[in-house]
Amino acid sequence: MSLFKKLGAFAVVLLLLIFLLIIITPFDKLILKALTRNISHQTPQELASLDGIVAISPFGEENDDGVFVINERFKLSIKIHQEYPNKKIIFGGACPSYPNCKYRNKERVVRYFVENNISIENIYFETESKTTNENAKFISKLYPEVKDGKWGLVTSDYHMARALMSFSKYGGELNPIPAKSKINKWLMLKLEWHELVGFVYYKYFLPE
Repeated sequence: MSLFKKLGAFAVVLLLLIFLLIIITPFDKLILKALTRNISHQTPQELASLDGIVAISPFGEENDDGVFVINERFKLSIKIHQEYPNKKIIFGGACPSYPNCKYRNKERVVRYFVENNISIENIYFETESKTTNENAKFISKLYPEVKDGKWGLVTSDYHMARALMSFSKYGGELNPIPAKSKINKWLMLKLEWHELVGFVYYKYFLPE
């Protein structure tokens, strides 16, 4: 057998071993634990003391039956809004209209609130950002009270560390309110690796 074939066979065996390792171990949970090791949860008392909430990409999409399925960030944001209706909640990363952005649009979110008899009072939007860094940059500029007051940050648990770091860069020390992710193992692994790479890039290589 040639060296090339030996290396190919070795690579296949190695990939199979990695695949089996991922299958039989809680590898996704270990990565999530590493990503969230410094993230604390707000107590009801701490939540009540916040001036407002920033929610990053709390949106959804319409399924084949036309039902608007919301993500965990959206569910948590709505829950907080219903418990504390006087708190301002800023939805970051919304596109202005449905045709231009199928999954993250302000128009569809407002319609969801109306359809479900949820008050839209004290709900605000930032509609230009497309990345986590832009979320923090644009929201901090558009709503400077986020930097000056005591605010909470709603995003997915695996995304929280990078989001907090981004807001800190623009002068905002927000309090984490992580939304627990309910997705399959393979998608979670993909998102976690994206976050690990993104965290390192944001921390060490992202231009000022």
